This record gives sequence, structure tokens and C-alpha cells, in this order.
Amino acid sequence: MTRDDMISCPHCGGDIKRSARACPHCGSDEETGWSSNTYLDGIDLPEEASYEEILRNEFGNNVRHRRGSNRILLILITFLIMAVIVAGILISLR
Repeated sequence: MTRDDMISCPHCGGDIKRSARACPHCGSDEETGWSSNTYLDGIDLPEEASYEEILRNEFGNNVRHRRGSNRILLILITFLIMAVIVAGILISLR
């Protein structure tokens, strides 16, 4: 039996077969609350943080300033590329 054939019981955390109808360790089953809808209810996952909170935690409070400066740089590079293309076209037309 491979590790993929096993899951953890949502109530006691014991290893059980994926096809098991009840946990051999604690006896929980679909009637006592074990079902596919409550499969992950027993684990402690962190609260979902907003994207802004994640950025602030990773990069500090100046995230908006950095994102704004990246936009300005992108706009300047775009205009520079466009100017080079237009200049090349004008030179080739002479």
C-alpha cells in the first residue's frame, strides 16, 4: 500500500485507508461527522491573509511606492522603445 492510498482521520489524525468507511483508531464515520465535506475541518490552517498583508509582511510598508515606481519605469521604457522604432522608420524613409 502506497502513501497515496492513505489519508489522515479528520478527528484523531490517525492514518487510514482512503477507501475506509470508518477510522479504526477513533471510530468516526460519516454518521458521526466524518465525510468529504468535513475532511479538512480538523487541521489548523492559518487564516487567509489579503494580498496586501502578504506584501507588507514580505517587503515592508513601502509596497505601494515600489509598485508605482515600477509602473513609471515601464512607461518610460515603452516610450523609449516606441521612439527608437519611429526614428528607425523615419530614417529608412529618407
